[in-house]
Amino acid sequence: MTGVGMLVAGLIFAQETAADTVSSIHRNTESTRQIDDARTTRGCPSPEGLSREARMQWLTCAVTLGNDVCAGTAVGPAHSTNDKLPCGGRQLTNGALGRLLASNGSDTERAMALLKQSGGAGSTFNGQSWPAIWYTYGDRFNETSRVWLMEEFKKGAAQFHGNVTQRADRSGTGDIGTDVSYNNMYDMNMVNGILFGEITGDEEAIKNGYQLLRNWLEYAQTSDIHEFSSPTYYWVQINALYSGYLYAKRPGAREVFQAILDHTWSDIAANYFAPSQTISGPHSRDYDFLFGHGGLQTHLYAQGFQGMTAPVCELNDTHCERADDEQNVFALLNLVIADGYTVPNDVRALSQLDRRTVSAAWIGQKVTANGNQARFAQRYNFVARDIFAIGSASQDYITNTHTKYFPGPQDKLVDMEWGVPNMSMVTPVPALTVIPDYLDAPYGHIHEPTTDKPSHLALHPGMVQHREVLLASTSINAQDTLDGFVLNTSTRAPFGDQWESVSTNVILPVEAGQIFVSSENNLTRRVNLQGGPFVEILSVGDTIGLSVGRAAAALRIITLDGTTNNPTPTLALKGDSDGLALGAVRLVGYHSRGRYQPAMSDVNLRFAFVLKAGSVGPSGPEEAVQKLLTDVKCARVTSISSNGVWKLQVSGIPVDGEGPVSLTVERNLSCAFGGSRNQTSHTSWNCLTSRQINASELSFPTNLRVNGAAVAPLPKPDLLTLF
Repeated sequence: MTGVGMLVAGLIFAQETAADTVSSIHRNTESTRQIDDARTTRGCPSPEGLSREARMQWLTCAVTLGNDVCAGTAVGPAHSTNDKLPCGGRQLTNGALGRLLASNGSDTERAMALLKQSGGAGSTFNGQSWPAIWYTYGDRFNETSRVWLMEEFKKGAAQFHGNVTQRADRSGTGDIGTDVSYNNMYDMNMVNGILFGEITGDEEAIKNGYQLLRNWLEYAQTSDIHEFSSPTYYWVQINALYSGYLYAKRPGAREVFQAILDHTWSDIAANYFAPSQTISGPHSRDYDFLFGHGGLQTHLYAQGFQGMTAPVCELNDTHCERADDEQNVFALLNLVIADGYTVPNDVRALSQLDRRTVSAAWIGQKVTANGNQARFAQRYNFVARDIFAIGSASQDYITNTHTKYFPGPQDKLVDMEWGVPNMSMVTPVPALTVIPDYLDAPYGHIHEPTTDKPSHLALHPGMVQHREVLLASTSINAQDTLDGFVLNTSTRAPFGDQWESVSTNVILPVEAGQIFVSSENNLTRRVNLQGGPFVEILSVGDTIGLSVGRAAAALRIITLDGTTNNPTPTLALKGDSDGLALGAVRLVGYHSRGRYQPAMSDVNLRFAFVLKAGSVGPSGPEEAVQKLLTDVKCARVTSISSNGVWKLQVSGIPVDGEGPVSLTVERNLSCAFGGSRNQTSHTSWNCLTSRQINASELSFPTNLRVNGAAVAPLPKPDLLTLF
C-alpha cells in the first residue's frame, strides 16, 4: 500500500500559444455558425455510465471529431479552442496519433500525411505524439515511412544536445530553455528528450533527458508541483507523464514516472469536487475564471472519477479545450494500451474523504528572482465533500521563478465551490472567486489578441485560512505588467491609455436567488438577483450572506481603497448583462469607477474581507445563512496602518468542532515602490511580512498533505539507481 493508502486506511504563453494567435480582442458569444453534425452542439454525445467501454467510446468520438474539424469535414463545438483553421503543429501530430488510435493502427497513410505537414518532431507539444506512434504502431508503417520517421526522431533528439542540465532551472536547447518551475513545458522537454534519445540511441539526448528528470525531482522536494491545480496545465502535464510512464526504457524509469503520476493524481483526487466536476481550491493558471473547467476534465472522465460525465462545452464557453482537442489522444492512448496508468484505489479514495484539508508549497526557492517568498507560498483547501470547498493561496503565481518575470494574469487564488446537486455542465454554477479587473468585465470573456486568453490584474495576495474561515487581502498595483499582456499607461489594448475602471470583484452565483445584506447598524435587507440588471450600493463593514445548493456563506467587507485621483471608492452588489448571461453577479469594489488613468502612486489599492463557508442543514438555507451572518458580523476586526505596515486581524469566528479562531495578515505598504527584486521597473512582490493563526506564525510542510499527513511522497533522486 502506498503512503496514500495508509492515510486513507487511517482516516477513511508565448511558447504555449505561438501557433494559436488571433488578430483581435473578442468577446465570446454564442456561435452563429451552421451546425452540421450532431457532435458539434457541445461535443460528442455522453454515453451512459462510466464503464471502460463507455469512456473509450466517447474519447474515440472526441479524437475523431478533432481530426474531422482539421480535415474540414466537420464543425467543432461552439467556442472550442480547436476551431482555428488551418490546423498546424500539435494538432497535426496529435491528429496522426488519433487517426491510428481510431483505426486500430490501420490508417498509416493519413497519419504519415499529417506528420509530414506538421513541421517535424518538436521538443514540446509538436513532439509528444511521435514516440507513441513509433512504439505502438511503428510496425504498421512500410519501410520507407519507418526510415523517414527515424530521421525525424534523430533531428528531434539533436534538440537535446548541449544542455547545461546540471542546473535545475533549465531544459531545452543549450543554456536557454524552460524554467523547471514551468511544469507543463518542462515536462514535455524532459519526456521528449528521454524518448527521442532512446528511440534513436542518442546517448547525449538520453543523458540530458534523465538529468532533467533528476532536476525535476530535486526541485519538487521543496516546491511540490509549482504549476499547481491548473484545469488546463495538469492536463498537459499528465499527457507528458503518461508518455514517460508508457515508453521510457531505462530500468526504474517507469516506477519513477508512476510515483510522479501517483503524486499528481493524489493532488487532483484530494481537491476533486464532484458536484462541479472540477478540482477545487486555488489554481495556478485557469482560463475559465467562473467555472474552472479545462482539459483536465478529460483525464478525470477517462479515469472514471465518481460524478464525472463526458466533457462538454459550456454555454458561451470562454476556453473549451476538452470536447474535441487533439491532445485528448493521450487519455485515449492510456486506455487503449493494456498496461496504461490507472489511478490507484487508495489515491482515488482521497476524493471520498468527508472532510479534508489539502496543503502544499509551490515555490521551490527561499525567494524568487521576483521577490516571491516561499514561506508564504502555501496553497490551502478545505473540502466538505459534496457540500462546499473553499481554498486560497498567498503569493501571486509566476511561471518562471529563477529569472525576472511577470505576474500570471489567470491565477485563481481564492475559490469556493458550491455543492449543487445535478449541476448542468452546459450552464454550471459559478464559483466564488476574487478577480481584480481593469475592463469592468471580470468574467474572463474578453480575450487579449496575441494569446487569445483572458486576463486579470495581479492580486498581490495576503491570505490566511483555517478550515472554512478565510481572511483575504489583496493589493492592486496599477504599474504592473502581466505575463503576455501590455497594461502600462501608454500602450494597453483595447482601450488606449485608460482602463475602463479599476476594481476588485468577488464573483457570486445567480443561483442563490437572493443575497442578504446586514449593515453595521444590524438592519438586514434582501437583494433579488433574478430580476434583470441591478446595482445595490453597499458600505464597507456590511456583511452579505447567501446559500446555493447544499452550501452557504457569509462575507464581510473590511477594507476598500480609492485611488489618488478618486479617493472615494464605491462598493456595490452588481448584476450586469454580461455576468447575468453567465449566471454570475458580483460584489464589486470600485477603487475608481469609470475610465481610469493609472497613476504612479496607485501601487497599493487594498481590498479585504473575511469569509466563512458552511452547510445548509435540516432547518433550511435561510437559517444557515443567518447563523453565518451572525458568526461573521460578531467577529472582532482590527485594521491598523502604522509606520508603513498594515496589520489586519479577525478574531472570534467559530470554526466548526474547534471553537473560535484568530487570523492575522501583515503587509509592508512601502515595498511596492522599489526593492532589490522587482519584476518590473516599478514593483516588487516582497510585501507580506506575517501570516498568523491564533497568534502563531503560520508554517507549513513543503509537500502535499491531506489532513496533515503526507501523501504519495516523491522519490528522492539521490536514493535512486535510475540516475
